[in-house]
Amino acid sequence: MAVASLRFRANASAAEENKFGYVVFDGTPHEYHYWLFRFRLKVASVPSLTPNAKPEEKRLIEEKRKGVMMQVIENLKGCALGVAMDVGIDDLLADGGAQALEEAMLRHIFPTHK
Repeated sequence: MAVASLRFRANASAAEENKFGYVVFDGTPHEYHYWLFRFRLKVASVPSLTPNAKPEEKRLIEEKRKGVMMQVIENLKGCALGVAMDVGIDDLLADGGAQALEEAMLRHIFPTHK
């Protein structure tokens, strides 16, 4: 398990969260897997678009997806925020924005990962 292989820190505190359950993440490798799990959980809470969805349903789903991404981005700081800024606002709020952020964060934190 990838999380078990991370360095033990005797007096480490739990990752910081805001009152809505979003992880405040600064880009440190030892909190990455926790952030990634919570990030994927938040993104998965947004229903997927179906081909036969009505325009109003599509609009509501898009708004919810953008809201989740905005909350995630607002809870990034330090290097992690820099990674999000490098991806760009338009790409982050686009349909594949969660995947783009996840890939960029992985490349930044673990540069030798393939």
